[in-house]
Amino acid sequence: MIASNVQQTANKKILVLGYDTRMVLPIARSLGRKGIVVDVAWCPAESPAVCSKFIRHFHKIALPEPDDNSWIDDLRAVIDAHHYDLVIPAAENYVYLLQKNRAAFEQFGSVYLVNDEVFQTAFDKMKTWELAHSLGISVPDSKVCCNEEDLNAFLTTASYPLILKPDCSVGLNDARGKNYVMTAYNANQAREIFRKLSTGCLGIHLQRLVSGAGVGVEFLASKGELLAVHQHRRIHETSGHGSTYRCSTAVSPELFQATAKIIKHLNYTGVGMAEFRVDDQSKQWWFLELNARFWGSLPLAVAAGVDFPFYLYQLLVESETNFDVEYRPGTRCRNLRNDLRWHWHWLRQNFNSRAVLSAQQTGWKTNSIPFTQVALDLLRMMTFRDHQDIFAIDDCAPGFWEARQIAGSFIRKVTPGKRGSLRRSAIHKTILGSCHSQ
Repeated sequence: MIASNVQQTANKKILVLGYDTRMVLPIARSLGRKGIVVDVAWCPAESPAVCSKFIRHFHKIALPEPDDNSWIDDLRAVIDAHHYDLVIPAAENYVYLLQKNRAAFEQFGSVYLVNDEVFQTAFDKMKTWELAHSLGISVPDSKVCCNEEDLNAFLTTASYPLILKPDCSVGLNDARGKNYVMTAYNANQAREIFRKLSTGCLGIHLQRLVSGAGVGVEFLASKGELLAVHQHRRIHETSGHGSTYRCSTAVSPELFQATAKIIKHLNYTGVGMAEFRVDDQSKQWWFLELNARFWGSLPLAVAAGVDFPFYLYQLLVESETNFDVEYRPGTRCRNLRNDLRWHWHWLRQNFNSRAVLSAQQTGWKTNSIPFTQVALDLLRMMTFRDHQDIFAIDDCAPGFWEARQIAGSFIRKVTPGKRGSLRRSAIHKTILGSCHSQ
């Protein structure tokens, strides 16, 4: 089967746009393993992806800057020169930029863009909420405030904790920035957070905090019909950086039906993820938002057996719509570097209440789980029982690169100064040698 796929994909070329290794690397590996040539742009030099044997070339394209659209001509020139069969934006910011400037790229036909209704809905949290509510899907109580007068009126009857979500996750003044979801525990905090968030968006979505764990239903769809579905549950999650450790689960019929309703209404074609909050004790669930793009936990789906990057390629390039999807529930996958950071933040927030507010501002507020579960999760990490986002047996250099970064970060904390610099330099040379030897 693999040999057949390689024959069919010979001489095919894909361009992946993005800086998030959690998405760039699994896309490159998935397609590269099928014999497809993969190039990348907008990937920083420090990303572990730079060592992957499945990436042929890294294009240098001007980074998008506020009030500077020179990147459009640069990207158009690269696409035109290399005749890519498919161009995939693999970061929320770049999805947003390409969708906003779709007129400049539609002529190529190879640039992966969702339809305008999907874009307008998925990138506006209130429109997403309104759509789900109109379809009879369970959603948390919500209110949009565009100014402090609206906010003060709302706070007279508000209950806490209160979730404050910018109307769009991408920065209003800087499309490369990100607006993080934050939690207020009293009226003064709500006002302070509102002022901070208002500088990067047009409105703030105030939402009642609902209990439970984060659950994602990922999908590939064509013209409003679901073709492939995978579900995962977050074990370690943050307020702005997704999950750092998660588990593949069987698809819930209720969440499947809710996702199918939204996809049908939007006539959705492409990949995406519907986010839910599920309370196991009360058996209640709520739809939270729709991500019209690849997602940070993509390595888990691929490890479990749902090869979304290749499925997307087959759909858009080969017009394939039949996918026999069977995956392994119970598969676990962690982002090693981010999960170690999650443990550090979890520890600080459990012993220092001030750390919670500061962590929110950078998207690192952690979910609350018992110490015993944290200990068991650490044991699984130390005994190598789980898959990892970055490390792969057939492409191990990115994993070594990540290990170098983790070691370098640790050395900076314990041995500052010249001595630490020498040690970091030695580690860098060792890992770089490993990368070049592959």
